[in-house]
Amino acid sequence: MDAAMAASSTPFSNTVFSSSKSVFRDTFSEGLTMTLQSGFTIFFRSFPASSGMRESRMTSLNAATLGCLTCCLTSHCVRFSTCTFPLWGVNRARIRAKKPFSLVKRRLSGAFIHVTFFHLPFKGFLGMLAMNARDKAWLAELSHEHPTPFWVLFPRVSQTHYFELADAFSRVAKKVMICYSVKTNPHPRILDALSKMESGFECVSLRELENVKSFTGPKILNSCSSSDEEITEALSQNALIILDSLSQAEQVARFAEKKPLSVGLRIRLDHHRFGFSPNELRKTIEHVSQLGLRVTVLHSHPGTNTTLKSYRQFMITFSAIVKEYPFLEGVDIGGGFPGSVSLHMRHEKLSDYANVVREQLGDFLSARALYVESGRFLSEDTMLLVTRVMHVKSVEGQAFALLDAGINLLPRLTMNPYRFHALEETGARKASIRLAGPLMFGSDELGQVSAALSVGNALVVENTGSYCTEMSWKLSRDFPKIIVIE
Repeated sequence: MDAAMAASSTPFSNTVFSSSKSVFRDTFSEGLTMTLQSGFTIFFRSFPASSGMRESRMTSLNAATLGCLTCCLTSHCVRFSTCTFPLWGVNRARIRAKKPFSLVKRRLSGAFIHVTFFHLPFKGFLGMLAMNARDKAWLAELSHEHPTPFWVLFPRVSQTHYFELADAFSRVAKKVMICYSVKTNPHPRILDALSKMESGFECVSLRELENVKSFTGPKILNSCSSSDEEITEALSQNALIILDSLSQAEQVARFAEKKPLSVGLRIRLDHHRFGFSPNELRKTIEHVSQLGLRVTVLHSHPGTNTTLKSYRQFMITFSAIVKEYPFLEGVDIGGGFPGSVSLHMRHEKLSDYANVVREQLGDFLSARALYVESGRFLSEDTMLLVTRVMHVKSVEGQAFALLDAGINLLPRLTMNPYRFHALEETGARKASIRLAGPLMFGSDELGQVSAALSVGNALVVENTGSYCTEMSWKLSRDFPKIIVIE
């Protein structure tokens, strides 16, 4: 067990790793030809040839290189786009192939191209509405190799979403810091995958701070009830501390060691208890300054899984407050973005949310940092839950399938758009069947499927990557295994 795993919470100690050819890396050198299979997402980043491919500051892809790639790929791609990350000086092109093809890359204009290939095996991860037969067959086979229920984790899917998030917000501000909300899914492989994308991390507890200690990205501590140990650890990692109360400000000041320490303030824009009222903000800033702390960031959070309409209203209100304080060095807009499946169901796009931020804060952010604390969007579809029908019954004419997983593993509080698919159907006929769990609670019902289910058939639940492992109950049953597909 490696350090990242050892530092994780107890549930993640029951994790197994499956070798897979679904993800691999290679570097294009002069004359190299690579044959790609359908379904690959490809990310390019360029280096000066003289760098020995070790420089951290990378140059942008030049026009000749992009032209070559575009010509090679035009007939094969569903999407070809480039995105620039001014914070790191990196330019990446993303290409999604819909059929196999070969790509020849030669050295152009003194630049090498480093390429990472991501094969995403499930259509559900690509924003489609249904798994195909091959997906289901593979999962059904897996269900006979491992006792159900179990989770299947694809940590690199979070990297795909990270690119989408960075791409959308790179058009909003010149300096964008994406900080993954660790509480959403703190599995070590998710954290490691995102750290490789230079992601930062937003933490709410000592455990989370310890889990990201080895990563170099920016850190945020956003806790309403911080302990002295949490403040000490946050300061040791140079984390930005978001203050929720004057009492917390006094606590942080005790550890500042008489050095000017930059902090953020959370603004309360709703009926919840978190943060400071806009009406008391100026007095709060004065009080905090007298404690020897510098307020450099204002933060607010719109809530989880926010609709575009609600998000627009949130940003209108928040931006009006922020613009009253020109001395700010950054703005933290929190997260609240729905996962990709929810966006698809609502006929919305992540870029719609980014455009709202640009409309309201674009000019203000031209010389300031933008902090984005996203959790659900990055992790929601990184996990599947595989479960099995233990019994079937009829209650007053309604068919029920009783599963070995229930609301203990699929809490409603997660607000995830769970989607159920039968992996096996050996029943006599297809019918509308209600799915219920193993708990002796009347509320332990999960949903409904139209399938020919019988005892022993396996099902899969999509979109279980956000909050499920953290909110699961260990009621009468052990925590399920997590199978990681790297």
